[in-house]
This record gives sequence, structure tokens and C-alpha cells, in this order.
Amino acid sequence: MVFKQLSTDSLRFLDPPSLRQNVDGSIEIETVFESQALPDIQWKFGSTEDIIASQLNGVEGRLKTTFVRRNDETCSSTLRIEGAGDADAGMYKCDISSDAACITALIEVKKDFFKRPFFIQKTGFHLRDNGRIVIMDFRVRSPKKITAAWSQDGLALPKSRTVNFVHRKENVDTYYGALILCRDSASEAAQSTSVYECRIKNEHGEIVASYGQEQSSGLPHITRPLSGRHMVKDHVHIALFDVGFASVSEPTVTWWNIRGKPLAESGRVKVQVLKESDDGIYTARMQLANWGERDAGRYNVGGRSTEIVRHSDTLV
Repeated sequence: MVFKQLSTDSLRFLDPPSLRQNVDGSIEIETVFESQALPDIQWKFGSTEDIIASQLNGVEGRLKTTFVRRNDETCSSTLRIEGAGDADAGMYKCDISSDAACITALIEVKKDFFKRPFFIQKTGFHLRDNGRIVIMDFRVRSPKKITAAWSQDGLALPKSRTVNFVHRKENVDTYYGALILCRDSASEAAQSTSVYECRIKNEHGEIVASYGQEQSSGLPHITRPLSGRHMVKDHVHIALFDVGFASVSEPTVTWWNIRGKPLAESGRVKVQVLKESDDGIYTARMQLANWGERDAGRYNVGGRSTEIVRHSDTLV
């Protein structure tokens, strides 16, 4: 993925463009950027850069474009391609302009992308035996044989008396996998705050299924681990943290600094909660300006309404 920017303070990319495949076989290319004014957006395809979509929100055949203003400055534009396949492989270009500024993202969709595993239904979280048995499962389609590796809180999870795995091929290109946890009591299972992941891979690529024990009760749970990175904006050093999570109701997010105290908005600190989709997926983001050695350390984020796992990250 390549960026070209002739930007001002009012127009800039915030994150690299993302490419994902949905359970219905469609693919989505998304760009996230900062724009104070309503921008003009053109999606182009191929070496001839044919314009395939120019509406902020519109449907043209198999293509659908969606523009979302998440807050006063943060926006996203998504190109969705229904029934995507090898013929849709190639170079996509997203031109975004506003006033005198212009930014461009180039996203290459390779043919191998369509040969990776992809989920054909949402990952599942099930309770059995009055909550004593926890089952986390997935179902994927893959033209090639897959491998599946499970982890708990980032560490490899071995088979044991209380941990079992089920992996099977259901038909020519469909695979099912599950992690089964057996606890001595339902209360022991309910008190667990671990995050489990399964990395599903074939020779062309990898996808990740993520699960939290909070999923069974509808409480907020982490969908993307907390990460921290350093950036420079207008000669100002900024530490940027973000974490993805799901919540069935409007969330409240609290960040803690390296001294364990809640962070409040200030001249240096900017906190955002961005709604990513209508099915309850959010991103919590915190920016710390004029970052320096005194700020290096561990930061935490959690919900006020529930004690979700207090994921933390260290920026050094």
C-alpha cells in the first residue's frame, strides 16, 4: 500500500488503508483520514485508472461506496465489491481532495488474497453445562488445507485436561474449528478475563479469530489489541494509542496514565471513541502531544461500566 500526500492541516491520512473480506464473499477497502471540509473522493482501478466510483455514498453495479464522518475531523471512505473474485485483483486508487489539498492511497489486491482463508460466518461463543463448558468456534472457506494455532493472552495454548481442540474438513473447501474449555464450575469460567485467538493459515495468507470471555454476557470485549505508535505532525511528536472493542450499548472509555491515574482531555491529551459499524464495533483512541521520555511507560484502557480486560501497551 502506497501513500502520496499534498496535504494541509485540514486533510491527511490517519491510518493505512485496510483490506478485508466479509463472510458473504465481498471485499472492502477502507481509508481513514482527517478532513474538516466535505471532500471529493474518486475510486479508480487498473493501470488506466478508470474511475469506478465518484459518489460519497452510492451503488454502481457490484460496487458500493460509503462515506462516514465519525466526528468533526475524522472521516472514512469504503469501497465494497460484491461477489469479488480473481477478476477484481489489481491496483485500486483512492483520490481525496479538499480545497487545495489532495491525498492519494494506492491499494493492491493480489490474486493470492482470494486464495486466503476467509470466514463464512461470524465466530461463535457458546456455553454448555450451565456455563461450565465454553466453546469458541469458527468456520472458514479455503481452497487449500489450513492450519490453526490457538493462543491465550498471546501465549501458545497447549492441549490439556481442561483444554481441547476440534478441527475438521467439512467439504471440499470448508473447514470448522473450535476451542473447548472445561472448568470445574460456571463461576470459574465466568471470572476468566483471558483473550483467546486462533491464527488460521494456508499457503496464501492468514486470518485471525479473536474471542473474549465477555462475549457470552454481552459485556464490552476487545476485538483488536491495544497498540501504541509514534508519529510527527506539524513538527510535534505525538504518541497515538488505539484499541478495538465491541459493545452492545453506548460505551464509556477511561484511559489510565503511567502513574495509574485516569487521563482527562487537555491541551496535550485528546481522547476519542469512534463507532466503526452499526453492529457495535468501536475504536477507542488517545493522542498524547509533545511526547517525550517523561511519558514513556505503560498506559491502560478500560470501561467504566464494566471491568473489561485492562489491556495495556508500553511505548518506549
